Formats: sequence, structure tokens, C-alpha cells
Amino acid sequence: MTLTTLLEPQSIILNVGVSSLTQVFRMMGDLTAKVCGQDCDLIVDAFLAREAEGSTAIGRGVAVPHARIEGLNRIYAVFVSLDEPIIADSVDGRPVDLYLGLLTPVGSDSEHLRTLALVTRLLRQDAIIEALRRCTDNRLAYALLTEGQAHQAA
Repeated sequence: MTLTTLLEPQSIILNVGVSSLTQVFRMMGDLTAKVCGQDCDLIVDAFLAREAEGSTAIGRGVAVPHARIEGLNRIYAVFVSLDEPIIADSVDGRPVDLYLGLLTPVGSDSEHLRTLALVTRLLRQDAIIEALRRCTDNRLAYALLTEGQAHQAA
């Protein structure tokens, strides 16, 4: 499995100004609803419910929100970068400005865990994180995320 099969350039939004996690999830819901055919409110609610179980912020200003959605036929990814980080219950206490969200089908537990591990490994690389923070072009962000993952696997 690779991010090239989960993430599309149109599922990326960069340097947006929001002030709450709910606004981030709304943006992520809007983006993924367009490509996966699910209702935006359902997606937002699923992200919020998962976050209520515990923070998905993994440190270094990065979060990997994820949720399981009934009726999906595959995993979908979405990426949002913020112009200013927002407070999150991160393991290192840092506010978060990079969000890579995952929506997985209900019942795909092993695939869900493999994808989370893949994304988390990728987003622990300082070079990738810093390049994504400087990025102003969706295609470049897509290349960083997908090619960064390819280099990681090599």
C-alpha cells in the first residue's frame, strides 16, 4: 500500500487559516466527501468522535486524525496544513499545523493499522515535515508525501 493510492492532489489544502480542530475537520470532511462520496457531516462527526477517545497529534506539530466509515470501499487520505498552528493535546505539547487524515472502511482493522504506521513513519521525518511547512503548491505537497514515502520504503 502506498499513499499514491490513498491521496489525491485535490485532497490537499495548504496554508489555511482556522482557529479550531472542528474547523480543520470540516475542511478535511469537505475534501474527502468529494472523492469518497460520503456525507461531509458524517466524516466530521467520525473524526470528532475518534479525537474524543484520545488525541491523534503525534508530536512535532503533526496530527494523524483517523476514523472508520461505514460504506467505504477503500482507505482515503487528506492533507491540510495551517498557516498558524492550533492547540492540540499533543504528546510533546506543541500546537499542530500539519494534519494527514485517514478514512478507512469499517472492518479493515489490519489495513487501518498498517496505513497508520506507514503515515506515522513518514511524518516523523524532519525533512518531510519542514518541506511540507514551506510548501505552497498542492502538487509539490503531493510529491513530498508520496515520494517521501517511496524513499522511506527503499
